[in-house]
Amino acid sequence: MSRILIAIGDSGLQADLAEMCETLSRQADCVDTVEEGVQRLKDQEYGLVLTDLCLRDGVGFELFDAVRSGCKVALVATKGPLTAAQHVLEHPRLCFLSAPVAQAHLEALVRELDDAHGLQARIRKWRKGIESGRCGPLVGQSPVMQEVFRRLALAGPRKAPVLIVGESGSGKELAACALHDLSPRRDGPFVAVNCGAISPSLMESELFGHERGSFTGATGTHRGYFEQADGGTLFLDEITEMPAELQVKLLRVLETSRVLRIGAEEERQVEVRILAATNRKPEEAIDEGKLRLDLYYRLKVLSVTLPPLRERIGDVPLLARCFLEEVTQREGQAREFSDEAMKALETHLWPGNVRELRNAIYTAYLLSDGVIEVEHLPETVTMEGMLNGEEDERLPLRIGATIKEMERRLILTTLRHMDGNKTRAAELLGVSVKTVYNRLSEYDMTETESATG
Repeated sequence: MSRILIAIGDSGLQADLAEMCETLSRQADCVDTVEEGVQRLKDQEYGLVLTDLCLRDGVGFELFDAVRSGCKVALVATKGPLTAAQHVLEHPRLCFLSAPVAQAHLEALVRELDDAHGLQARIRKWRKGIESGRCGPLVGQSPVMQEVFRRLALAGPRKAPVLIVGESGSGKELAACALHDLSPRRDGPFVAVNCGAISPSLMESELFGHERGSFTGATGTHRGYFEQADGGTLFLDEITEMPAELQVKLLRVLETSRVLRIGAEEERQVEVRILAATNRKPEEAIDEGKLRLDLYYRLKVLSVTLPPLRERIGDVPLLARCFLEEVTQREGQAREFSDEAMKALETHLWPGNVRELRNAIYTAYLLSDGVIEVEHLPETVTMEGMLNGEEDERLPLRIGATIKEMERRLILTTLRHMDGNKTRAAELLGVSVKTVYNRLSEYDMTETESATG
């Protein structure tokens, strides 16, 4: 619990503030000079400094250089030189309290301070987790996912909207949950809305609400998603599926923080952070008229792009074991992967991304008894039916796969066929050994991984 330093020259005001701090169960130290205040700040860590401009040997802003990072400064406005007041207005961690200070105002400031410290503690905990490959509900040790985690940690505590871009099944809602959990709004509601799952005729009512009798079937008053998410986070998934006329209204809400229910005469104030997601490339969606350019710029104050699983194939073993652990905790019986099953998981292109991998692990768990073998995996993963009994000689092609995807699969499959021997694999592929090493580096595969699958 953070200590409070009261650096006030007025003895009566100082005593009043000390009594309030005691009521709030906060330890407070009192000084009435700049010299003693600076020394206290050097010797002790404080979460809040309450000061005024009239200390016995100077003015309160002289303490600011000694205030540590993360400490809040509250100027108790009584009287003092105008030039000093102008100076402190520029201090980045400054807020104001009017004397005499109301108990409720100080209590609100202390509560805000506690929330900020709690948020910083969560961020530190998350950053520690990132080192082991976890960022809240997201998992990954590949460089691309580490960059995603870094951006989430930076964007989470902010108030600005965030646009999350990624293919279906790549974890966009999990990223939104992570941003909410890392924000000061984490104790508020998190409301997730799939814009593609709502009828266009009902979407305005669902988003903004309606009054009773405003249209046929409106038998009662309805609070829309914005009001439901007041004080928290509203996640708008598949934002490009929202009709263009509603995108205009959404833009206005983002600008004014006010919503108008259907049939209402007065707008309602809402305090909501907007997170939006799309599985389309935003630029293409704009060209196709699926996303308004002005809304795109308003949403993309901060952005996070989630890579498809095929671009972080080195994360498959970690993800697979995490999903297996989840199923084991739910079902109660332990399972493990055979080496061949893990190789099959790493070879698959995963067009359904992480969602497909999770479902494949669940299927394999249910079909296995102790050890998960290749035959327990879904046929879409093993593609045994496409090999015609010549597993060692032929490589199945998926219609729609890119040349880059097939090149990756060809190199990794050839390496496994050559028992991880890169020189022999390079000779068989007709490329240099350096090319093989370069490609493995791009695929985020270590030498051990490439040799063992």
